[in-house]
Amino acid sequence: MKLKSYLTPSPREEDLSWRWWELSPLVCFCFGLYFFVLNSWSLWSFPLDDAWIHQVYARSFAWGKGFQYLSGVQEAGSTSPLWSIVTAPVHWFYGFGIQTLVVLVKSIAAFCGLLFLLSLQRIARHLTQSRWVGVATASLIAFDPRLLFAIFSGMETPLLIALWGGALAAGLRGRPWIGLLLWSLMPVTRPEALLLLPLGAFLFWPYPKETVGPLWKNVARVCLGLGLPMSGWMLFCLYSNGHLLPNTFYIKASSFSLGWKQVVLAWSVTTQHGWSALPLFSLGLLGFLLFGMNSSNRSTLFVLVGLFLAPLVYLFGVVSTRELYLTGYYWTRWADPASLLFTAASCFGFVWLGWWAVLRLRSSLPKQASLVVSGLSLILIGAFVQPWSHSFQERRHRLAADSRAIFLVNTQTALWLKKHTSPKDVIGVNDAGVLRFLSGRKVIDLIGLNDKRIAFDQGAQADMIRKMDWLAIFPHVFTRWSSKQALQEFKAVFAVGIPFREYTPCPCPGQERIILFRRKQQHTKH
Repeated sequence: MKLKSYLTPSPREEDLSWRWWELSPLVCFCFGLYFFVLNSWSLWSFPLDDAWIHQVYARSFAWGKGFQYLSGVQEAGSTSPLWSIVTAPVHWFYGFGIQTLVVLVKSIAAFCGLLFLLSLQRIARHLTQSRWVGVATASLIAFDPRLLFAIFSGMETPLLIALWGGALAAGLRGRPWIGLLLWSLMPVTRPEALLLLPLGAFLFWPYPKETVGPLWKNVARVCLGLGLPMSGWMLFCLYSNGHLLPNTFYIKASSFSLGWKQVVLAWSVTTQHGWSALPLFSLGLLGFLLFGMNSSNRSTLFVLVGLFLAPLVYLFGVVSTRELYLTGYYWTRWADPASLLFTAASCFGFVWLGWWAVLRLRSSLPKQASLVVSGLSLILIGAFVQPWSHSFQERRHRLAADSRAIFLVNTQTALWLKKHTSPKDVIGVNDAGVLRFLSGRKVIDLIGLNDKRIAFDQGAQADMIRKMDWLAIFPHVFTRWSSKQALQEFKAVFAVGIPFREYTPCPCPGQERIILFRRKQQHTKH
C-alpha cells in the first residue's frame, strides 16, 4: 500500500492541461530578462567575486576531481555545493571562451527562476481553482527586479527558491516524497535552510490514516529523506577539514545575536527593492493572511507555512548569524530568498483580493458599477508603476556597475597574474574567486575560506606567507600585516583599481584597488 499525502488534489486540479494564455508568465519573464540587461557588463561578468568561487569548485567537479580549490586537495570551501554541482556541466564548454561560460551559468539561473515562477503558478491555481489567478500571480513576480538581479548574479539564490517552490507545488499535488526530496536539498544550497528541515517534516508528513506500519518506521523514512543530502555534505566536511560544516561557517558567521535593531534592519533589507518596496506589498501580505483565515483546509495551512512561516524562520537564521547592511549586494543578498518568498505570498494575496472582489461585484453590483471599480483598481496599480520602475532601473544599473567593478578590479588582476608570473609561483590573495579561476596559478586564500590550514590554524597564515612568491591583496590588509617580518620581504610592483565611487558591490573602502606585491628576491616575468 502506497503512502499518500493529506494534500490530495481536487478533481479539477487533476486536469494538468495548459491554455496558450497560461504561458504569459514565461513571456513576461523573457521580457524582464531582456530589459534587465543594460549593457555587456550585465551579461558577461558576475557582480560578486563569490560567484567565481562557486565556479572554481564547479570546474573541479566537472572534471571528476570532487571539490578541489587547489589541485589534489579536497576543500570544504563552498557554501552552496549543490549550485557548484548544477553549474558544473558548463565547464565542458570552456573552450568557447570565458564569456560563454558566464552566460551559460546565468542561463541555468534563469531556468531555475522560471521553475520558481511555474511552481508558484501551479500553487495559486491549486488553491483558488482559477487559472487566471495562477497566471496573474506568476506574471507579477516575473518582472520583480530583485529576482532578475539574483538570476544575473551567478549566485545560488535562484536554485534555492526553485527547490522551495517546487517542493510546495509537489506537496500540493499529492507527491509528498518528491516535495520532501526537493526540501532536503535546500540546506546544501544555502546553509541557513538547515533551520527549515523541521518544517519540512511537518509539511510532508503523510496523513496518519494512510500510513502503514509502525510509527517509528514512518518517522525514520521522513527523517532519513530530509537529512540525507546535508548529512552527506557534513561527512565530506568532516573528511576535508575535520569539522561538520564548511570553512566559511566558522569564518564568516558571527556568534548568535538577535535584538530589535537587527530585526528592523533585516526587515528593511528584505523590503528595499522591487515589489517588496511598494505599499502594495503589505496589502498583498494582508490578503495572503486573510486568504488563510478564510479557508480551513490543509492545503491552505500547507502554503501558509511554506510561503510565510518558513521565510520568517529563514530570515531569523540570517539575521541572527550574519552582518547585514542596507547597501551593497554583497550584504543584502543574504535576505534575497526570504524576500522573494514573501513577494510570492504578497503577489498571490494581492491577486486573490482582486479576484475575490470581482466575484463579489459580479453577483451584487450592476455591470456599470463593476467597470467603475475595475477602473479604480487599475488606477491604483498605475499609481505604483513609477516607484516600481525606479526600483527596476536602479537594480539593473547596479547590476551593470557591480559587474563592471568586479571585472576591472578582480578579473584584470587575474589576467595580469597569468601574464606576468610563472606557473610555479605561489600567490596569496584576499578575493579568492576569479584570481584562482583565471590565473592558472597556485593561489592561497589568506582569509581561509578555501584553505582549511589557515581557517583552523591561526599560525598557518604567517608561515604560508613566507613561502609565497606574490601577494595580490587590498592595501588596508597589507597595512594591517606590515608589522610582520614576513611582509617586509615584499615590494609593491603593480596596482589594479578604479575610483572608489565606482566600486559598488559593497561600501568597502580599500577594496576598489588590489596591489600586487612581489618577493624582493624575485624578478618580474615579462
